[in-house]
Amino acid sequence: MRISRTIKRLWNAVASLLLSSVCLFVSFLAFKNAYLDLSKLDVVSGQVVDTGVMVSSITTSKGRIDSQIYFVKIAGVNQILAVYYPSQNYHSLQHAIQVGDSISVYYQNTIDTQKPNLSTYQINKGARIILDQAEYRNKERNAGYMASLGALMIAGLGVWQDRKYWKHPKKSVYIKS
Repeated sequence: MRISRTIKRLWNAVASLLLSSVCLFVSFLAFKNAYLDLSKLDVVSGQVVDTGVMVSSITTSKGRIDSQIYFVKIAGVNQILAVYYPSQNYHSLQHAIQVGDSISVYYQNTIDTQKPNLSTYQINKGARIILDQAEYRNKERNAGYMASLGALMIAGLGVWQDRKYWKHPKKSVYIKS
């Protein structure tokens, strides 16, 4: 069975528009998260009950991806607050935050209390900032830029795929006499 050229072009256009739209939506969410004001976030102050590095698993279509995250458990909070660094080097956080310390954490509350909450924006210990919001902003901003670039690439690939269906004028051959 042969699919008509019109159906192929329509499928290419719809698929590239849909995927580009998804990438732009993800980009919008990333930029929105990058510029949240600390006063609009949840904040908890309390004593550290447990802290350390743990393995967090993400299941994808190709299997599981295990990575290390730094976590903090605070008395009276039903969530594990966590931070992820791509380098997975958490020595500065491990030395700055000890069990029994009194800290303040700015985070976005999540429904799932079983998984670590990686939406931790800032950690303060007294007047000292242990984890700066700028680090979270940079990660979210980079994700937004990558998603925007992905949207442009998908839209460009859609146009490139459609080019093969465009009518090209036949080149004339002129013979010099």
